[in-house]
Amino acid sequence: MKPPAHLPLRVQRIYAEGDELAARLAKANQFIQSSGFKELAPLDAHLLSLQAEIMQSYLHILTIRLARANDAHNGKLPDTASALGAKSIWS
Repeated sequence: MKPPAHLPLRVQRIYAEGDELAARLAKANQFIQSSGFKELAPLDAHLLSLQAEIMQSYLHILTIRLARANDAHNGKLPDTASALGAKSIWS
């Protein structure tokens, strides 16, 4: 997703980082659903699943950071409580 050009560079970087991470996560999840995943050694399968979970958590953190940055950019006090419930733009 291309961020609005008027946003500060640091916020634009969050968008870019989220885009890259979401693409990698989608590929990992696609592989996990494939027959190739079932052919992995059990430990490798577990590690890949764990990696995908961590990537999902990381994407959620980027969503919170983006919500807080957007609030601050729009003159609002960043509200952590509402940011924690922010809906991901990458879902």
